[in-house]
Amino acid sequence: MTLAGAMDLVWQEGDGGLWRVMDYKITLSRKAPPGLYGAQLDFYALAVREAALRRGLPCEAVDVGLVFLREDSRVERRQIGNDAWEELKARVLDVARLGAAGDCPPNLARCPACPWKTGCPAAVQKEAAA
Repeated sequence: MTLAGAMDLVWQEGDGGLWRVMDYKITLSRKAPPGLYGAQLDFYALAVREAALRRGLPCEAVDVGLVFLREDSRVERRQIGNDAWEELKARVLDVARLGAAGDCPPNLARCPACPWKTGCPAAVQKEAAA
């Protein structure tokens, strides 16, 4: 399965095994679907680790964070280390498979904040009925 994404900022801390990823958001955190950003950061951490290792660079941990630009640049961060990679990879692939299967029942109460509402048949039907 091939996954794609675009990280806003990635860098290696010194020449050690710590990498950092920052993603900037203009969406208010309370309007994001629950779990969306956590899954996104898990994917980014895994992608950074795999890219570093392919290039022969050390990667012991990835510090991932979100900067909410409309919330006074509030930052949420967490670090993922060596002992978590296999579990993280399994979780990322499970979420990707679920998304690819399209077997996600709509939660119509979340339509206004959903990033996929323009392509969701349930959201389109709800809007047409309104």
